[in-house]
Amino acid sequence: SEGAGLGDRFLRHVERTKLILHLVDVSSISGRDSVEDYKIINRELAAYSEDLAEKQQIVVATKLDALDEPDRLENLREVAK
Repeated sequence: SEGAGLGDRFLRHVERTKLILHLVDVSSISGRDSVEDYKIINRELAAYSEDLAEKQQIVVATKLDALDEPDRLENLREVAK
């Protein structure tokens, strides 16, 4: 969102879309926090453009077959509302 690198080119590309589809890994295998990852992406969208932040979004939880902590999915579901 700061005008440099691949991220900037990606965000310019995303501006042309009608909606944003987020694929979010909810498994604990990667060691990442799926809710925090989702929030980070949305902060970047908002920092780049208010129009991007307001685009319709669909959030898809991935790696459900490796979901070992059901709360991870529920937490993402609550935040994505």
